Amino acid sequence: MPAAKSNKIVSVLLCILGFIYSFSLSAYERNHRLSIGGSNVSKADTMQLISNDEVKVVYFHGKGQLPFLGWKDRLDRTLKDVSSFYAEEFAKQGKFIEGIPFEMEEDERLKLHVVEGQKEASRYGIHSGAEIEREISASLAGTVDMDNDHVLVITALGYKNEDGSYVFHSPYYGRGGARSGLCIVVDCDLLDVKNLTDTVQSMSFSEMAVDGKQCSVAEFNSWYIGGIAHEMGHFFGLHHDFGHPIEWRDPRFISLMGQHGSRHYREDQWNIGRTSAFSRAGIEQLAVHPLFSRQSKPISFLHEFLVHAYIYTEDAQGAKLKLSYYSPRTPAQVVALIRPIEGSEYFNNSYMARLSADTLAEFDLPVFEFAKPYEVVLLFLWTDGTMLTRKYMFASTGNAKLVYMQRYGNTLAEELKKELEKDRTKNKKELDIIGKILDNERFVDLDTYPDRVVSLSDAIWEEAYVGWEVPARNYFSSESDTRFFLVKNGQLYDKGLYAHSPSLYRFNVNGKWKRIQVMAGLRDGAHEEGGAQFHIVGDGKILASSAQLKGNETFFFDVDIDAVHYLELRTNDMEGHNHNSWAIWCAPILSK
Repeated sequence: MPAAKSNKIVSVLLCILGFIYSFSLSAYERNHRLSIGGSNVSKADTMQLISNDEVKVVYFHGKGQLPFLGWKDRLDRTLKDVSSFYAEEFAKQGKFIEGIPFEMEEDERLKLHVVEGQKEASRYGIHSGAEIEREISASLAGTVDMDNDHVLVITALGYKNEDGSYVFHSPYYGRGGARSGLCIVVDCDLLDVKNLTDTVQSMSFSEMAVDGKQCSVAEFNSWYIGGIAHEMGHFFGLHHDFGHPIEWRDPRFISLMGQHGSRHYREDQWNIGRTSAFSRAGIEQLAVHPLFSRQSKPISFLHEFLVHAYIYTEDAQGAKLKLSYYSPRTPAQVVALIRPIEGSEYFNNSYMARLSADTLAEFDLPVFEFAKPYEVVLLFLWTDGTMLTRKYMFASTGNAKLVYMQRYGNTLAEELKKELEKDRTKNKKELDIIGKILDNERFVDLDTYPDRVVSLSDAIWEEAYVGWEVPARNYFSSESDTRFFLVKNGQLYDKGLYAHSPSLYRFNVNGKWKRIQVMAGLRDGAHEEGGAQFHIVGDGKILASSAQLKGNETFFFDVDIDAVHYLELRTNDMEGHNHNSWAIWCAPILSK
């Protein structure tokens, strides 16, 4: 896309333009706003943490092994190039940064923290991420905080066969957001931005995604430096994003965060094909991240927030989706990621809204062919780095003019409710649970709640994430009607939290609550491969932990939280993977 046209589009999107489209809330809507994540905004606005303003880099290698040849110089050059790539992508959208703020030595070289593993390199594999995280945390305690820093881990977990081919057996992923991030990638003696133009020397490599890939050293570096840039995108909170349809129609463009986008990093230096780039929507998300905006990190996600109305219309020029939402603070931008519900998230198309007034957003979209429903992920972005995500099913009843959006989980719950109503006496408890979920009850503010006992699963949380699907209170999963409810050792629980590892639920108890009691374990039916460790954390300190629980095992917590202000329920897996880690917290009770 020509730069002038791109900049014009970005300017229009960044200025608050568009039609003034108003909705009026009914009395019901005003009185039943869904409290998602919290309701006390003044605390979120006034209580902030100073941003950890540097990305820390850790080099991890096996016991008794040396880092790969030339590692310091290669990684210094290569990561600085990734930093420059980010700056160049920002500049294309009329935004200017110095690059990724890596932690630096006094001589302006990257600071590299070295950790020797507790085992030989060959004993780590692609599922060893959690194990490597724990070893780094222990080795660099007081220097690197995996829960509060943005940490890039580069491993020396690979080897060269006698025939010259390379094998990589490192974990490879990125996750994160405004508060913290973790990215694990792999090193190689050929990984060097200087080798991006080496189209003469050939090589072969195998890893988790390919076996025996034959390529030039230039192509290898496009793949693997692009992999660093891509996983760091996740590390900053980006979703998979194939770009806007106008962008991906450009034969020179392939979204770094989309399908195979990471394989084309700076490909224009050695090939005339496509070259990786961030979508405009991706840059909008990065621009509000504290490490790029240089603002403080949000201490909490306390927002009373509701998408309460929408209109979808079609005309000769295309389609429009207009959203009306309630928020105490106006977002800086709203992004929509849309794909067929059965398709890969790597092919999410991304759209940016025009913001009209404080509570209206309008998207220009193509006309959808509703043979199958679409998934719509709405990202509401604030200037302090807060991002709220709402996931919808976007579908038609068969009449192209009658289109609806439905929050995930509700459709399944409504269908399950109808089925259970066939025997109301037998299914009374299940119907009561579903009824409360569908009623969108207002959640409890722990700071002002007058009673001496409360179920924690009914309380406002400040932050929550899970390792699969979405956080859920008082039910297990909307993935399947056979796993909708919280069931442990044959008992149905009406109160609890879904916590597939790795998971976090953070609550502000403000020093007013004295004790938490909760049972932890894996849901009935969890595969024997699955397991999870559970932690109660107060103000960043682990107060109590279970062992790694499997199958029918349970652990009962009875923990003193007197004087604790921030209470966290966390899960992780100790075996280097989170497969089938169907963790649940059952009957979590707070008392004064």
